[in-house]
Amino acid sequence: MQRKYTIYFFLCYTILTLIVVANVCVETGEADQEVAIRHIENPVGKTEKSSKMSMDSTSINLKNENNGK
Repeated sequence: MQRKYTIYFFLCYTILTLIVVANVCVETGEADQEVAIRHIENPVGKTEKSSKMSMDSTSINLKNENNGK
């Protein structure tokens, strides 16, 4: 009985392996051979970056301490 289960398991494993290999071969055969090369764009706009720099709390504190005692 255990021998039959082992044979069925092996047959199912072999069938699944063949399906996966065939699927990989089909998908790689359809792949586009050209790779698009583009420059990386910064997602943060330059206006947002400059406004964040002016609102930096450390620079504000340093400006206030320059007039201090």
